[in-house]
Amino acid sequence: MKIISSKLLAEIINSRREEKNLSIKKLSDLASVNRSILSRIEINDYIPSIQEIKSLSSVLDFGVKDLYEEINTINPLINLKNQALNKKEEEGLDRLFSMMLTINIQLLIRKSFDNSIQEKRLF
Repeated sequence: MKIISSKLLAEIINSRREEKNLSIKKLSDLASVNRSILSRIEINDYIPSIQEIKSLSSVLDFGVKDLYEEINTINPLINLKNQALNKKEEEGLDRLFSMMLTINIQLLIRKSFDNSIQEKRLF
């Protein structure tokens, strides 16, 4: 799965800024992004808005595609089921998954019910 990486964004902004011999203040002026926000972006302590990314990408010549990072996610429940040692363990995991789905459905129903009660109170 691909995600936009704030870590990759921080690395790109820092390296491109240095390649172009721009100070943080100069980049801030060119991109119209607050200097302190820019510093926080470079240390991956701030997630910029789309407009900020657009401005920075224009000045530093990078695209959104450069920000994508491939991550490998493993669903721990599927992994757990694949590691079942015998039929009894597999049946136990199936029951566990079924209970978890039931609880999730009950929580969704309760949330829906709570929302409808609140809406009635407003009238």
